[in-house]
Amino acid sequence: ATTVTLLLDDAGIGVLRGDLQLKRNVAASTLKLALVPLAALVAPIAHGAQLVGAWTVAALFSLWFVRPLWFVGGGARRLDSGLIRSRWRVAMNHHWLNVAIEVPRLTLPIIAVGVVGAASTAAFYTALMLVSFLNAVSTHFSTVLFAISPGDRAGLRRQMLFTLPVSAGIALVGGLG
Repeated sequence: ATTVTLLLDDAGIGVLRGDLQLKRNVAASTLKLALVPLAALVAPIAHGAQLVGAWTVAALFSLWFVRPLWFVGGGARRLDSGLIRSRWRVAMNHHWLNVAIEVPRLTLPIIAVGVVGAASTAAFYTALMLVSFLNAVSTHFSTVLFAISPGDRAGLRRQMLFTLPVSAGIALVGGLG
């Protein structure tokens, strides 16, 4: 469910429908916040399974908000499933590249537990979450650059001249913090 929502978020940006990504994320986050206390009451000793359940239900529910990518008109702003099927090999190569990029970030806390123990890893993971939060701004700015000015080199240049200093500033503040 998470993979599908991430894919559709990026696809929405690619077809210039970032509004759908925003609506889907707001809906998923709101539902997760509502379901977590309910899940904790229903299954108080589930060792985190109720959190995964709340996350999954919220992700699946939020798919409702990206349905215009397929079912509502929009011409160039709608996903072309035939084009997606015809380029599945390229898409899978890109997917595995993304997985390779994410694996170090996702396995680092697990390795840290084995090397420095659980107590030290808690502090490390807290710092990692803060850095990841700051990194999200730069990541999303750079992702949107692909879709902002397709074919317009001057427009892309203007956007990069905005994105790079903002991202560098956030990285500097985060590094100092």
